[in-house]
Amino acid sequence: MSCGLCSEPAKYACPRCNIQYCSLKCYRCPEHASCSEEFYKEAIHEELKSSSGSDPSRIRGILEKIHRGEEEEEDSTDSDDDEDLDARLRDINLDDSEEVWSRLTPQEKRDFNKALESGEMEAYIPEYVPWWIKKPIAPLEDSSRIPLVTPDVQALPPHKKVSPSLPYTILNVLYSYAYAMRFVYGDYTDDPQLFNSMVLHLSLGLKNDGIFEGVDLALESAASRVDPLYSVSRDLTRSVKKDAILLARDYVLEALSDLRNSLKRQKKEDPILKKEIKLAVIKLEFLIAYAKTHWKGDILSLKIK
Repeated sequence: MSCGLCSEPAKYACPRCNIQYCSLKCYRCPEHASCSEEFYKEAIHEELKSSSGSDPSRIRGILEKIHRGEEEEEDSTDSDDDEDLDARLRDINLDDSEEVWSRLTPQEKRDFNKALESGEMEAYIPEYVPWWIKKPIAPLEDSSRIPLVTPDVQALPPHKKVSPSLPYTILNVLYSYAYAMRFVYGDYTDDPQLFNSMVLHLSLGLKNDGIFEGVDLALESAASRVDPLYSVSRDLTRSVKKDAILLARDYVLEALSDLRNSLKRQKKEDPILKKEIKLAVIKLEFLIAYAKTHWKGDILSLKIK
């Protein structure tokens, strides 16, 4: 399939409009600006929200670092370069991403995008602890809840023959789920289309051509599909393998159920991905039915590279 923005072979799909594209350059081209700028507006909102909570000084600290980077650009010609950042941010709601974005200069927006793509923003963000790691000592907040196992999927009959590769398929799906959860900081309700599209892109296990013959192959298949748009850092890509193992050991049904429910909700609202989502939901329900009967966690005895 060709890139919808040039003639090169397509490698990725936009999580918003589903157009096929070949590179980050095409993703950010003027013809696709309506999607890419919205992505970065949401990114700045998520970065600021997750890094600061309700602390305005932390938000200003991040933006001031971007501003200092702008001042170091010798060839900058933006008319508002000399305007004081603090004055521009005064008396605005720092939780309003549209407002914050509108107050940044063009160079600051470019610097923010570079910092986002390079992973530099990670230094400002507190560590996210996903629900499968947090211990339920006290009542969990909504954002950290342990998902419920879907009750309306019946377990497979014990005598039904199944493929020996299914445990690896599940592991591939769990990696994709865990990566997407970390990417959105555990809150996929703000942009379920982004979350679901990311999982569908990463997991070949949710497609008919996703058949794996071992733990490493199942995990590496998903890890290798983290494209420039979804990449945060190599360390994260590698560490999510441990998340997949933890989910497989302790919460395989909860994770598969959570993903299935997220996809089912979007299927009603997304005509573009409706067919792909429908097939993924059917596959997930089969994996849940299989796991309810056959899941023993034997694959966890194998070493992960």
